[in-house]
Amino acid sequence: MTSHGLLALLLSAAGAPLGAPSGALEVAWPSEGLPTGRATLVQVTSPASRPPMVSLTGTIGDVPLVVLPASADRRSWLVLAPVGIEQRRRHLPLALEATLQDGSAVSWKKPAPIVEAPYDERHLTVSKKFVKPTLAQRKRAAREAKALTAALSKKTPERLWRGSFARPTPGVETSPFGTKRTYNDKKKSRHLGLDLDGAVGAPITSTGRGRVVLAVERFYSGGTVVVDHGQSLFTMYFHMSRIDVRAGDAVEKGQGLGAVGATGQVTGPHLHFSVRFGDLYVDPARLLALDLSADAEDGSPASAVTRP
Repeated sequence: MTSHGLLALLLSAAGAPLGAPSGALEVAWPSEGLPTGRATLVQVTSPASRPPMVSLTGTIGDVPLVVLPASADRRSWLVLAPVGIEQRRRHLPLALEATLQDGSAVSWKKPAPIVEAPYDERHLTVSKKFVKPTLAQRKRAAREAKALTAALSKKTPERLWRGSFARPTPGVETSPFGTKRTYNDKKKSRHLGLDLDGAVGAPITSTGRGRVVLAVERFYSGGTVVVDHGQSLFTMYFHMSRIDVRAGDAVEKGQGLGAVGATGQVTGPHLHFSVRFGDLYVDPARLLALDLSADAEDGSPASAVTRP
């Protein structure tokens, strides 16, 4: 879909553009609002009466937006606005800052409506080893959690990925994002990824261009790879039987990261695939379904990264 077609769709859904006073920026989102646990596309346009945008930044609440130009003349931009799955506020401030071609700056801010998306709930019976780790295992998991937090804290300001995201493995979905799980009628957790079925050894590829920031074996997630795609967007790949990359490697969309496995705390082989914006996890299936073919920078080279 072209950026013009997307804008028409959004405006048709919203009824009218939601934006700042006439002559500043035109901003549109779906009429139902922004669902929890998802990154929703928002269209930002510089009207014909103003110069095109050279750059665009923004936040929703206190979370940075991911932005990309959606037309060659830079009048149309796409914004990915993530909302946390536990968000209970009915509105969040959406704030934008644009620099126009003539050097002038434009600010825009309005409350965006938030709607609670539906998620499943499951009660599972599993072996005690999955719910009662030993003291040594808990200490190991705590160390590994700190290492993951450190890897995610080193954010790349520029956008490394281009265009739409690719499915990391062809297996069918076995467990969706957001499910509330109760184990043995006691332990409760939220499933913050998308589980994709696959045989041990099936290939796993990077969903988009980026830089590997973690490639290790962990207690809970087993063989683990984390890719930084820039602008606070990360993807995570868990339970891998084989890891073919190292921290610091540059990867392209579709490049091999390793293979499906059953490592860590799992009952069978699969890929647990997670997407994180800043400190928020969002539904990977929704991100994979977004048509970002209007990316006006698609095909331009990312920052070169060499293996140390």
